Amino acid sequence: ILKALVGDVSCAPETPPLAVITEAYIALLDAWNKARAAGTLKDDMPPVLVVDEANVLMAWEDQYKAERRTLLRFFVAITKARRLSHVILATSEFSFQSWLSTELGPAFCRSFVVGDFPVEEARRFLDECLRQVGKPRVADAH
Repeated sequence: ILKALVGDVSCAPETPPLAVITEAYIALLDAWNKARAAGTLKDDMPPVLVVDEANVLMAWEDQYKAERRTLLRFFVAITKARRLSHVILATSEFSFQSWLSTELGPAFCRSFVVGDFPVEEARRFLDECLRQVGKPRVADAH
């Protein structure tokens, strides 16, 4: 993606700016949305962006505070405003839930406390959540 956006990757910065990454993800979402509108997708389940260890965002203070706020606004934009994607911020840090609610406001996030599941139990849990919203089971989504 970076090569397509900036051309010669050898002269690109080692860590791409957040704006480049978010613009690339929006371009992917727009392409998915066009394919969905054209009827070329097998299903129209929206993409899901999963960020593991999201609690690291809490440590983005001082020099990275603006980037953190930009990233959180980006998550709101692609989920609530444009309805292009889902975003899952996964963490084992209990305080993350209240921190995120403070950062975004309670209207912009929904928390699910899952726990530490074995794989099969996690699959059953996810299948039940999907069933409740009328979506196919995990095994059916492949």
